[in-house]
Amino acid sequence: MVANRGGIFHHFWDAPYRPLFLAAYLWAFIVVAVWPLGETWGLPMPWLEPVVFWHIHELIFGFTSAAIGGYLLTALPNWAKTPPVFGPVLKILLMFWIVARVSIASADLLPLPVLTMLNAPFFLALSAVILSQTLRAGAWAKAPFGLFVLFIGASDIAFLIALKNGHYQDLLDISYLALALVSLLVLIVGSRLIPAFTDNWLKQTVDNGPCVQVALFSRGLAICLFVLFIGATLAGYRSIAGTFVALSGLVSLWNMRGWRSFSILRSPLLAGLHLAYFWLPIGLISFGVLLIFRTGYPISGLLHVLTIGALSGLIIAVSGRAASHNGKGDMQASSFLVSGMAMIWFSTPVRVAAPVFPDQTTDLELISAVIWCAGWANCLIGFRPALIGEARRPVLSGTKHQTTAMKSPNVKGT
Repeated sequence: MVANRGGIFHHFWDAPYRPLFLAAYLWAFIVVAVWPLGETWGLPMPWLEPVVFWHIHELIFGFTSAAIGGYLLTALPNWAKTPPVFGPVLKILLMFWIVARVSIASADLLPLPVLTMLNAPFFLALSAVILSQTLRAGAWAKAPFGLFVLFIGASDIAFLIALKNGHYQDLLDISYLALALVSLLVLIVGSRLIPAFTDNWLKQTVDNGPCVQVALFSRGLAICLFVLFIGATLAGYRSIAGTFVALSGLVSLWNMRGWRSFSILRSPLLAGLHLAYFWLPIGLISFGVLLIFRTGYPISGLLHVLTIGALSGLIIAVSGRAASHNGKGDMQASSFLVSGMAMIWFSTPVRVAAPVFPDQTTDLELISAVIWCAGWANCLIGFRPALIGEARRPVLSGTKHQTTAMKSPNVKGT
């Protein structure tokens, strides 16, 4: 064992969830602290006008990309049966991510080719790592995650092209498409991960209730409907797209009926997962209704159900598990993580309510932003245990429930 010359953070680069989840946490706080809060308080703004597009870009392609990278690379050893990505590879990935953040903050000062060259490497490198390891291991079902990263990277470049050419409506459409792709990932991953974690925890607690039910047909149907929604959106069929996305949300909500959500409320980590995922079908149904009936409510306001509620909530509820190991094989979230998850969850209805009250819209937006930042500040404190000591394995799950058919005393998972 190498001497601990670097102190408690000596093993910081031993696992991808450490630098990438930490980057996501910090950026979630900073982006909203800069805009809208910083603008209200007169702080210097990034060199990108209108600054709201910096805010949109950095939440989708900055904060979310770091979190997605942290999750996919943490799961990769399970998929490819390889050691975790560590050391120099992680340092290069984080360097690419940081360079991209600096370049976007200076977007008005840089020509498009330079912006492209500074933003593409993170997505290309992350995709290359995932594709190379999954394809080499024959994990064909997991390789598409590498392609998914490429699609997000391509959306980022399209966003930058529209931005530099002043095509603001195209820029918004690209943002919606990128958010749809990320929401599809949440649907695919969340609908498998949450029931699995729930079932394992209930069995560990010697629960006598029924097993958690995963309706494979309805899950597959929800995913197919969502893909059709993306296709109809690209083809320009607004009402048809709205029908598909609303149906996908309804099926996703129906799929949760066997998850026994009310049985896990005494576990804050699981409650956070269920409550965050709940925003996904609610957001999809609401978005579909808006597309079909063309109500006066702004799309941008409604999309916060997905960005703040479902996406951000699941990021903290999943990544926070890395900081919740108690040394006995169980998981127990700290008070900082619990309060942080609660604040992030409650910032969603406040933000969604803002357009409903025109006279208080700005105040409600700022209140939601303050709650969001306070939530992520608490989560940053609560995430500290995941950053120190030797990297854990499994990372995002505790000891699996043992049955008489299992011979190993400790079955490892992601």
